[in-house]
Amino acid sequence: MIGLLLKLIPGFSTLVALAQLGVGVIYPTFKSFEAIESPGAKDDQQWLTYWVVYSFINIVEKLLWVVLVWVPLYGLLKTALLAWLVVPQFYGAKLLYTMFIKDALRMAANQLKDIPALENIVKPFIDAQTTAQQKKDDAPAAAPAVNTAAPSSS
Repeated sequence: MIGLLLKLIPGFSTLVALAQLGVGVIYPTFKSFEAIESPGAKDDQQWLTYWVVYSFINIVEKLLWVVLVWVPLYGLLKTALLAWLVVPQFYGAKLLYTMFIKDALRMAANQLKDIPALENIVKPFIDAQTTAQQKKDDAPAAAPAVNTAAPSSS
């Protein structure tokens, strides 16, 4: 009901679209530029992860638009999702990437590698994933923390 009422407000959908543009594209673009120019790699990874998640969301949105157009307050929900993804303290993009998108990309790459026209595009991704997994498997397990504090005398 509220969603329908908000659609009746002139310019509301335009404001939501502008908020999505600002939160989802303009701000991350400037932060990505900052990350490229900074010496550290941590912010680079954060913003690359954001753009992968953002692209994935846009692809899913395009495929499901016929359904999503009927979801009440979808524009506001998407704006809130983009804000959650963008704020570095929430690790939203990293969380979505590691929980859902990484595995979905792996499955898609494994399916696409059998298509000759896409083999050269997908192979580097699969090779990078295999190398990363081998490094993770070969890394020694972290030693458990040992309490070195002196016992207190009471």
